[in-house]
Amino acid sequence: MKNVIDTFNEHFLKWVNSACGEWSYPEPSKAYYEKVNKRIPEGVRTLIGEGIKQGIILTHGHKFLLKGLAPMKGPYSWFSKNDSL
Repeated sequence: MKNVIDTFNEHFLKWVNSACGEWSYPEPSKAYYEKVNKRIPEGVRTLIGEGIKQGIILTHGHKFLLKGLAPMKGPYSWFSKNDSL
């Protein structure tokens, strides 16, 4: 059975690919993902993965909603676009 870190990692890859595709950015190197894993604490990645598994965090592309928020709230983006690229 997949653990919640695996769930986070799978979704993170999808979010990155979605943002890169939408913004015409090149896909990042393996080093990018290694930096992300060092920068985002395991506990945070675990909570996000658990939220996805429980249906609290609803993802679409590189954006997400939180279950139960008012209809006018969101969607929120996992990334900010860098217009200098």
